[in-house]
Amino acid sequence: MTIKDIINQPSFRFHKLNRKRGKDLEGFFAIDVKTVRQQWRMLVRPLDSELKPFDGRSIDEIAMDAKAIEVKEISKHYE
Repeated sequence: MTIKDIINQPSFRFHKLNRKRGKDLEGFFAIDVKTVRQQWRMLVRPLDSELKPFDGRSIDEIAMDAKAIEVKEISKHYE
């Protein structure tokens, strides 16, 4: 399984993040954990085989190469 499998599932609404309440989230993505109405999501960052972030590359470039993800938080989006 790769991160591409997650991206291809519309129910996860996988999307890129940049800033959240003043936090720099460059390189992080959000995945809906339940539903859009319940607003729970997981913030993740794809990592390479050395467990380092893929800096400056698009998700399409790294989707098949990501070996792990860093989970930053699971939270209710608007709280």
